[in-house]
Amino acid sequence: HHDRSVNMMSDAETLSFILKNVKEKPEVNHININTTKTQQASINIFLNNINMLHVPHAKYNILIPSQHYFHKNWIEMCQCMDLIICKTKYCYDIFSEFISEDKLYFSGWRSTCRYHPSVDKDRTDFLCFYTDPLTNNIQKIIDIWKLDYPVLNIVFSGVQNKNLNRINIPNINYIEDINPEKFEQLFNKCMVHFCLDETDCFNHNVNQCQLVGSVPVVVSKGPVMEVADPENCFMVSSTRKRYREGLGSFYKYTKEDLEDVVKKILNTSDTTLEIMGRNCKLFSDKKQNIFVDTFKKKMKTIFEITKQTNFN
Repeated sequence: HHDRSVNMMSDAETLSFILKNVKEKPEVNHININTTKTQQASINIFLNNINMLHVPHAKYNILIPSQHYFHKNWIEMCQCMDLIICKTKYCYDIFSEFISEDKLYFSGWRSTCRYHPSVDKDRTDFLCFYTDPLTNNIQKIIDIWKLDYPVLNIVFSGVQNKNLNRINIPNINYIEDINPEKFEQLFNKCMVHFCLDETDCFNHNVNQCQLVGSVPVVVSKGPVMEVADPENCFMVSSTRKRYREGLGSFYKYTKEDLEDVVKKILNTSDTTLEIMGRNCKLFSDKKQNIFVDTFKKKMKTIFEITKQTNFN
């Protein structure tokens, strides 16, 4: 895998967590997707992209794709995979259009938990964690923000943000650098998180928001609806548009619809927000536990296959 996005590294952390906790205790090595140096492995797990140089050197090859990063011209390479693991049903349905279903597995997914029970919630602080300029148009959030709104904390995760038109008002904090401990505190403190990616596969931002008992603001369609608690999140009406080169769609929303949702949040009582946050946490905790159990069982089956397989 590469290391150029927060979501990618979150996926890598998820894999490491699972593989370190299976009975077989395999040795896990993270290799940059673009490396030309090959080595033998019982299992190759490719995140998002496939490097064909490495395929012949493993007994078993797995792809875990994010459909919006997967170019249509790469579909043929999927035939070289023994298994394609889909993090969402949305992704599964897309790949099932051109891959035999006996090669597909819908797994669900999980995120690293940032929960700190000692940190109190504050509804006067909102969070926007800016992780990908291609999928998260935070300019719309900045443009509609007003002086009488809560404090908007925009945390940049090292992504390019020079093209943003920053509005300099006292209740918007543009946070370029923040140490991990302070970020975790801010992440837990903010009662409401803007997670308005216009496309994604498994949205770690949303899942981690819910795991800490906060309430996400999300688009109303797409794969995020498998991650967000539909009864306890705030949804911004969105319109579906197909990708030209990638797989799947993206979901556009307007400033006007976003502003309506912000007003709805401001009119929601503290008690209701707290209840929504607790329900979100229960929702994500349950799904995480189910995923871990089922994924371990699947990996056990794959380990058994590799034991009975010789290198070519």
